[in-house]
Amino acid sequence: MTISRFLGCLLISYSPLIALFLKFILKDSKLLIISLSGAFFWMLSIFLSSILWFVVSPWKKEHIWTIIVSFIFQEVVRFLCFKLWNKLETSINLLSRINKQKRKINYILGSIACGVGFGFGYVLVMHTGVLTNVIGPADLYTTKCNMSLFVLNSFYAQAFGLLNVIWTSIMFLSIRNYTKKKLKGKPKRKYLVYLFVSIISHLVESLILLVNSCTASLLVLYLILAGLIILLVKLIVDTMNEKKNEYNLLKQNQESSSNEDKNENFSQEINFLDDNKSEENEKNKTDILNFEDEDEDEDDDEDDEIEKNDDLDEEEEEEEVN
Repeated sequence: MTISRFLGCLLISYSPLIALFLKFILKDSKLLIISLSGAFFWMLSIFLSSILWFVVSPWKKEHIWTIIVSFIFQEVVRFLCFKLWNKLETSINLLSRINKQKRKINYILGSIACGVGFGFGYVLVMHTGVLTNVIGPADLYTTKCNMSLFVLNSFYAQAFGLLNVIWTSIMFLSIRNYTKKKLKGKPKRKYLVYLFVSIISHLVESLILLVNSCTASLLVLYLILAGLIILLVKLIVDTMNEKKNEYNLLKQNQESSSNEDKNENFSQEINFLDDNKSEENEKNKTDILNFEDEDEDEDDDEDDEIEKNDDLDEEEEEEEVN
């Protein structure tokens, strides 16, 4: 019974993340690196919050401050991971071109891969220690919860693993779309709303762990998870529509520029033909003028000859008279 419960708890906590990993990440080495970096960043946030918890002794008794500080560190580290990924995106795409890989990293898949890394980091750190205690001679129950605490912890690990994927994806896509220069006004503000809802939901989900009721807290946890999944789907659809609009605008600009080039070439050809016609007309005019000048010269020559002949006749007549 303990082995079967261990396998059941293991599948409950890890199966959604494993499915996402096998479906999207394992096929691409670049996405695998991004996922591993996401797990590293999450562990870094927990390491920093644990140092602060160890240094500030009053927080060891007040769990609420520990949760809030851990929440702040996770969101800050998530934002730093976004900044790093945003800078390395062009370099990674350049390497893929050098290696003659036609496929670029899809930014949506990149954000999901980083979120899967965050989720794996959470489940490994927070749930693996509990799973090791499942293999044993007994189970653990309390008077306020009808299910095994091991099973309950597995459902919590599953929910928070998926939530880390969603929080990371929403942050990456919201900030990415908000920082675009082409967007203005309400289309730009809605991404701030997405980001704000994601951060507040993270804080609320973390504070739910203080509620001393397993069924109520678990129900609220999964209801918020369902709402965030709908929000992420809407955000992905908006991102894809904006990409389509950008592609259509780029295509229209290219077509307009090509039409302008054609019009310029056509006008240049017309001007060239007009120039040729004007040159031909000028040549014809000059030829006609030259021809007229030649005719006038010939007429003048004829008149001169006639006058000469008349003079000769007159001289001959005078000689004869003499």
